[in-house]
Order: sequence, then structure tokens, then C-alpha cells
Amino acid sequence: GDLTVLAAALGGLDPYLLVGNLGTLVAVVVFFQSRARFADDSLDSIAPAQTSMSAVLRNGAKETSFVITWVALTYVVYETAVGVTGFNAASLAGVGVAGVLVGAVVGLVPGCAIQIVFTGLYVAGGLPLPTLLANAVSQDGDALLPLLFTDRRAAAAATAITTVPALVVGLGALVLLG
Repeated sequence: GDLTVLAAALGGLDPYLLVGNLGTLVAVVVFFQSRARFADDSLDSIAPAQTSMSAVLRNGAKETSFVITWVALTYVVYETAVGVTGFNAASLAGVGVAGVLVGAVVGLVPGCAIQIVFTGLYVAGGLPLPTLLANAVSQDGDALLPLLFTDRRAAAAATAITTVPALVVGLGALVLLG
């Protein structure tokens, strides 16, 4: 069907926006109901012993709500920063090397939320490809979180191992795309 008919039935609300906001709200509620924390990953929480399908589904809901809540929080912080400072990620396109550096440095933040935000900005035309590539290569994702708790030296080495190639890839793309 036609989304305009559905939107009219919903009083003019965008159905995608409505479903997205409701889903995010449910995820935030599940996140706080499960007493999760943003630093919740440990060796025990990464792969707890699952004894039943119910336990697997509960753990999956908890982990999914963690990611959705983190992504939503990242978007709110980004939009607040844009509103307060007037910063526009599209301006990174004009700064060349600085945009690649920003992409690589922001990739140092553990977790996948930043990568999701950067990808969304790129798809919307607000971020240049070299910046996205530097961020994608530099991104350690959620895998870095447990390592930070167990071996900080190895976590620092892993971060360096991804950051140097990120700069090479980002700068190479900048040169190739001219």
C-alpha cells in the first residue's frame, strides 16, 4: 500500500517514524528493566551459559536493547551538538585530511553506535567517503569492550593496529577521489 493513506489514518504521522520511536522506547525500557549498564560487557555477560530458549531470548533482548539504546543516545548527543554548536558533518567534506583524522579518531570509541551514525550521515550525503572509510577501518566495535576489562595493553595495541591502517585507507581514498 500507499504510505500516504496509512499516514492519513495515523493523523499525518509518518508510519516509519512512529514504529521507529515506539521500538526505541521499548528497547530503552528493556535496557533499564534488565538493569543493564553501558559498561556491562564482561567475560560472564559475553557468553553466559544458556540453559533454555527462554534464557537465550532474554539475553538476546538485553543485548539488542543495549545496542539500540546506545545508538539512540549517540544520535541525541550528535543532534544536540549540532543544535548547540552549529556543527554540520557535511562540512567535513571540505576539510580533506582533517575529515579523515576525525573519522579515524572517532573510530576509537568502542561500540558500534558511532559507526551506525557515520554510515547514516554518509547515506544522507552529509559525510565524505574518505571520512567514512577511515572511521570504518578504525572502528573496533563492541569486541573492544571486553578486552578493555581484561587486558588494557592488548586493547591499546588493537586500537593502534586499526587506527594506522584507517589513516592509510582514508588518506588513500582522499587522494584517489581527489
